Amino acid sequence: MHHLWVNAQNTLRYGKDEERRKQAQATLDWIRNLVRKYHPEWDWGSDQIDNRIEDFLWKLNDEGCNYAADINALMQQYSITDLRKRFGIPDDVPDSRVKDWLLLDYYASRDNHNPSHWPWSWGVSL
Repeated sequence: MHHLWVNAQNTLRYGKDEERRKQAQATLDWIRNLVRKYHPEWDWGSDQIDNRIEDFLWKLNDEGCNYAADINALMQQYSITDLRKRFGIPDDVPDSRVKDWLLLDYYASRDNHNPSHWPWSWGVSL
């Protein structure tokens, strides 16, 4: 996830292709929105918020192996359409990034002793 964030930021800073810049902005937006869902207490008006998100994603990179294994199992068992429906994945997240979205959502809901908002804790049958 960290690489996805950094690549999108670099595309916005240095990219010339307008379509790629638009995709990069959309990536940053869905990552921000998903992190904000679990960390509304962060100062979202701060000019340092992107650094805080980057630190969070770096931590996910470092700690996320067990989370990734669970997501890989979901990806093998269900179609993208089923996953979108069951987990409420927004339409602006491309199919190629559904796995990333699930990983970030799962990690953010479980890490740092957050009260879980993830469907597994809701008793949703997968």
